Amino acid sequence: MIKNNKQKILTEERVSELIKVRSKTEASKEISKIEKLYTLNSFDGMIANLQEELEEYKTLKEGNLKILEAKNLKELPQLIIKARIAQGISQTDLGKRLDIQAQQIQRYEANDYQTISFDRLLQIAKILGICVRFENTIVIGSGPKFDIPENITEDDIKNAERIIRQKCSLVI
Repeated sequence: MIKNNKQKILTEERVSELIKVRSKTEASKEISKIEKLYTLNSFDGMIANLQEELEEYKTLKEGNLKILEAKNLKELPQLIIKARIAQGISQTDLGKRLDIQAQQIQRYEANDYQTISFDRLLQIAKILGICVRFENTIVIGSGPKFDIPENITEDDIKNAERIIRQKCSLVI
């Protein structure tokens, strides 16, 4: 995933290099047809992947996306980066809003937020206006036990759960 303009420029340069080398390989008479076919297919795959990344970055930069979705918690870092890009917030701007150096944001994003504290991650999500909703939460273990008051019915509980899901169970 391309995370900033510097990476975009490097990716564009890499695509250009790959296209040049692919052309030379295609014109080469020093390798067999089968080697040439496999090599060209490899180049085509690499070029296509990089072009997809460039297109995704362009789409994000244009801010055309309204909903970004993460299917699980592992995808949250990518969602945060995409949200930042889609909102036109640079790493420097995000750093200023958090009162930290832009280089720290670059480090966070370089390793997909693996070294960040949960509190800091919540701060960033709040700045970016990210709403996180948890569905199908599984609790392992017996958990706390409590008695439901007699005046609360099963329908009351289901209605409360529905309202919470509609408004996001965790709004950051």
